[in-house]
Amino acid sequence: MTVDVNVMPQARHDLLQLLTARMPTPLDARLAAVLFYEEVVRLMRRYADPPPGAVVRARAGGGWWLFAGGVWLAFDRFDETTGRWPLRRRRRRFTIVAAAARPPQP
Repeated sequence: MTVDVNVMPQARHDLLQLLTARMPTPLDARLAAVLFYEEVVRLMRRYADPPPGAVVRARAGGGWWLFAGGVWLAFDRFDETTGRWPLRRRRRRFTIVAAAARPPQP
């Protein structure tokens, strides 16, 4: 299975706002945001989902994932299959659409 992970600009902005309030300098917040999203992409590609044992709350089209440091990520998941057997290929696409200190209540 091929796994693609995209991060929307609004999600990048949301995370930077959260981290700026928690870090000593804006540069530290930017560096932390880059490392944060690199790890998110690595884990989603490895497991084709949030990793086993992760705290996930359902939302339409995807979920909210409690990643680290009290930061929740909203993601959309889309699965597709192309081709015919035996050449069928599966692809899963994740889009990180928001970051928040806590997900909205249902």
